[in-house]
Amino acid sequence: AGAVLEAMPGIRKAVLLIGGHVLMLMGFKLIKAKVAERGEESSARASLWRSTVAAFAVSWLNPQAIIDATILLGAAQASVPPGTDWLFMGGMAMASCLWFTCLTLIVSLLGDRFTPRVLRWVNVLCGIGLFLFMLYVVPFGVT
Repeated sequence: AGAVLEAMPGIRKAVLLIGGHVLMLMGFKLIKAKVAERGEESSARASLWRSTVAAFAVSWLNPQAIIDATILLGAAQASVPPGTDWLFMGGMAMASCLWFTCLTLIVSLLGDRFTPRVLRWVNVLCGIGLFLFMLYVVPFGVT
């Protein structure tokens, strides 16, 4: 996939433009999002679904992540001995699972410290971060 993005600049530009638009929308949504007060009823299933979709979008619709992952994994695969690609990819998958498990553990242990006010600031800062990242990535990759 990295070779395709390198060989076909039009696809790379399309990924950056579409992904940049997604990042911008996600950033604005985070900035405008209202944080539920403690004790308010919310649907756990809807929250899980929204969280899953948001995590997927940040990971797989982020243009820089797509380009970086395809190029880095393509380059890394070239240095892996023949026939051991599956070990490399398995290690990458396990490292990713470990990373997100650790993040989940930290949030679950410290979750009671995340007051609505703190969560509101986290949302605003993350939204601004996504928007600024979009402003950096899109012009850099399209020009």
